[in-house]
Amino acid sequence: MLKINRTPARLWSWGYAILFLGLMLVGKNGLRAEPGNAKVDSLEALLEASTDDFEQWDLCTQLFLEFVYSQPEESFGYADRGLDIAQSMGDDSLIAQSYVNLGTARIIGNEYSEAILYLTEGVKVAQSIGDSSLMIRIHVNLGAAYTQLGNDERGIRELEIALGLISDETPGGFQVAVFNNLGAAYTEKEQYETALDLFQRAKPLIRPWDLRRKAMNASNIAQIYNYLGQPKEALAPARESIEYARESGTSEQMVAGFNSLADALEDLGRYREAGEAVDSMMVYAELTAIPNIIETALGGKARYLESTQQYKLALEAHKKLMEYKDSVNVANQEESIAELQVKMELSEKDAAAELARSQTELERQKRLRQNNLLLLLGIGLGVLAVGAAVLVIGLAVRNRANRKLREQNKVIADKNDLLQRQKEALEDLNREKDGLIGIVAHDLKSPLNKSLALIQMIETSGELNPSQQQAVDMIRKSNTDGTQLIRDLLELNSLEQVESKQEKAPVDAREVIENLAATFAPEAQRKQIQFHLQLPPESLTLHTHRLSLCRILENLISNALKFSNSGTSIQVEAIPSPNQLELRVHDQGPGISPQDQQKLFKKFQRLSAKPTGGENSTGLGLAITKSLVERLGGEIQVKSQLGKGTSFVVSLPKAN
Repeated sequence: MLKINRTPARLWSWGYAILFLGLMLVGKNGLRAEPGNAKVDSLEALLEASTDDFEQWDLCTQLFLEFVYSQPEESFGYADRGLDIAQSMGDDSLIAQSYVNLGTARIIGNEYSEAILYLTEGVKVAQSIGDSSLMIRIHVNLGAAYTQLGNDERGIRELEIALGLISDETPGGFQVAVFNNLGAAYTEKEQYETALDLFQRAKPLIRPWDLRRKAMNASNIAQIYNYLGQPKEALAPARESIEYARESGTSEQMVAGFNSLADALEDLGRYREAGEAVDSMMVYAELTAIPNIIETALGGKARYLESTQQYKLALEAHKKLMEYKDSVNVANQEESIAELQVKMELSEKDAAAELARSQTELERQKRLRQNNLLLLLGIGLGVLAVGAAVLVIGLAVRNRANRKLREQNKVIADKNDLLQRQKEALEDLNREKDGLIGIVAHDLKSPLNKSLALIQMIETSGELNPSQQQAVDMIRKSNTDGTQLIRDLLELNSLEQVESKQEKAPVDAREVIENLAATFAPEAQRKQIQFHLQLPPESLTLHTHRLSLCRILENLISNALKFSNSGTSIQVEAIPSPNQLELRVHDQGPGISPQDQQKLFKKFQRLSAKPTGGENSTGLGLAITKSLVERLGGEIQVKSQLGKGTSFVVSLPKAN
């Protein structure tokens, strides 16, 4: 959770509960694959062939888990069938878990009232058999369902019941989930002392290696201290959160930690340090590509500027925040718009060619008329007797020529009118593109944000076994790939518009390079790739736009990681000269063929080389990089040979 306020607190912390039931039920099987694959077919065949009641119930539960996150209605059918089997067996434990399955399917399907009915039946059975762990799970999810229906008081009451059921035997993951959800609920009610106590109770229960959750817990505690007006007490947990996040390589938690730290430093009047924290927060927010995290960072920057009485910059920051909220998440209709634009341009060229042909014919008719008149005059002077007759003929010819001329003029006028209408249609299409992008962005925003929330809920609802963690990582990768594509499309669309003024300031390129190296270190370690930084001792200050510089280097380092094999190295080098700074990123990957180099910086280009770790490539990153470099007044070059790696060289003007 980034920063506890009324909207994010409910979205992330209450969201822990929605996936809590399903997670606890997965057990040894882990999260399931997409429905409709061979595994699903195999489970369904086993279910139809089985004659053992318990085996049938277990297979129904497995199929329920296969479909619950993608097709809630399908999963509900298997859960309902499992309930019938459990009731025929008379096994209260299986009956209670079946009610939990039914309630979970309805929660995922946003049918909260119906979910409450099934969960209430489940808690009755769980009480009759004294299964406290199952009762804790049910009450946490009842709290989530009531809250989603707007009944906050009842939601808190259900969570407090779950809290009362906790004992020394309750698994730590269960306790952390209850404390986090209840802490977030009390934060929304502005009962900060109670919320602080709950977050502090959760802290010692988090496993030592769970650095992501430790970072989240520390940032929550820091922010509660900020709300209580105790900024000094907030400093230590805020810095602790940043350290945990740095160790775990989670940029979103880096944003949370710097956000809490900046708030505390502002309240203490340490504005210079607060400004540095805000700058770091913005850098890591850009690296996450997660919409609500970027919005949080933009809001934090606006508050900082306002608190330091930089009202003009604060107003601009607020405007950027509003613009980002309006445009976030994607224009996946960009390619269709581009195709329409190409068609309109071709039509415009055809009309222009037709106009040129008409004008040529008009000139020919004019010359012909002039020649005819000259001929008539010559004949008239030579033969007066025949002159009158020839003149009559000439006039007839001229009339026909004039008629032809009028017809040609009408054709030209019609072509001009068509050309004008096509130009206006193209302008209307361009004006409507932003609106279309906004509509599509809103259509995609909900499923992407829901997917992101589900991932965070899963990770905060209890300890995950290896297969669960693997599935969660796969979901996060798919979400990140989709969000990255959205981010790239929006950024490229923005760069193609009329150039906006970028505020430039002195930027320490050394700090930017070292921060990015630290951020990409976990991915490099995972692929067993060595990072080598060659930075000279002298100043590497540029007069440039910080976020654009970060984006350029981020794209180049990310590409180097994607296309490098294990056991190789990546070298990032800075070479200063009196007037410019040259930044080089060199890898030992497969290299780029001369044919691929011709289309390297164009949009939507997929090259012959493939990522070595299964990473996603949108085909937009280098097009964005080139646009950003040119906006900063620099140049970018590529030097590559097949089998010998690739070097990207960016030259940027230095500070004045």
